[in-house]
Amino acid sequence: MTIEEDEIDDLVERIQKINGVEVVEDRFKNAIMASGGSLSSVMDIIKNLMADDGEGGGEDDIFIIKDRKSVVR
Repeated sequence: MTIEEDEIDDLVERIQKINGVEVVEDRFKNAIMASGGSLSSVMDIIKNLMADDGEGGGEDDIFIIKDRKSVVR
């Protein structure tokens, strides 16, 4: 199963509705497209968001967790 390019904007919008989560859209889109839109790859990105250890701050960050001031790559 794959996520098509035209579905990414809706996914970004839904993730940003999670209280305290900001998506760096271009990096998120690039990560999805680099995986060929693989749903399992997208799920891995989201799992990393949920398992965030609070470290980060680099140029490759995809998510910024506002309330913890942490990032997910």
